[in-house]
Amino acid sequence: MRRGSTCSRGSGRARASLDAVLDAMEKLTAPPPASRPAERHALAGAALARLFEDAGFVLGEASTARRERWRVLLDEEGHDDGRAWMAAAEWVDALKRDDAAAARAAADRARPLLARLPARTPLHWLAEHPDAGFAQAREELELAPPRAAWLGVLRIFFRSMDPEELARATAPAFDRLAQLQQRGGFPVVLLTYLDCEKSVPSDRLRAFAGKRGFPLADLQALHPAAELLSDGKRRYFVVDRSHPNEAGYRLMANAALPLVRAALATR
Repeated sequence: MRRGSTCSRGSGRARASLDAVLDAMEKLTAPPPASRPAERHALAGAALARLFEDAGFVLGEASTARRERWRVLLDEEGHDDGRAWMAAAEWVDALKRDDAAAARAAADRARPLLARLPARTPLHWLAEHPDAGFAQAREELELAPPRAAWLGVLRIFFRSMDPEELARATAPAFDRLAQLQQRGGFPVVLLTYLDCEKSVPSDRLRAFAGKRGFPLADLQALHPAAELLSDGKRRYFVVDRSHPNEAGYRLMANAALPLVRAALATR
């Protein structure tokens, strides 16, 4: 079974989740600020997912307010990631309507945007399959971006904690891990956050590793902030600029692997 099949069958869940988050955001902010990255990605992700999930839906049948927000997103300068997801939705919408002229126009509008995107998006797949129809797009085009966007949106609902409050909140989980390690005798290797802007939780992980004597891959010490923040945090992070992309996970694996091997060698 191809990965695309799994993704397309999950489009209904992606759309429902993203729509629910958008509804919550609209209640929190009136109107929602167009500059909020999480909203941009949720808007476009929900549009793309609904096109695949709802057989009778096309973008032109959405509410007037939602259509206007999509249009603003598609034309918004300086936010290429969100525009890329929305451009993909516009292109897929043309395929779904079997409108060849609209699909060509969408491809023409997407071309200069594609040249500026540092990471792979659904727009890349569409450009690489110019003869694909809607059925093929639904089957093969991956829907990973909506999941990433959803994580970005959720960050709105969590407040920041100072170091003392975070220590109290995480102490039971850390103590539980230490107890399990003592009981089971398995090795533990810790990693800090790759995101160097997340200093408080990384400091908490450093303190726990030092207290328990666990090996720690300090990603923020291994990689300077200038490297991690380069290219607008696109090099090592997905669209929410916080969670690692494939290159980011490669950095994490390269840092952790020697420690894992050393821990296993002592067993």
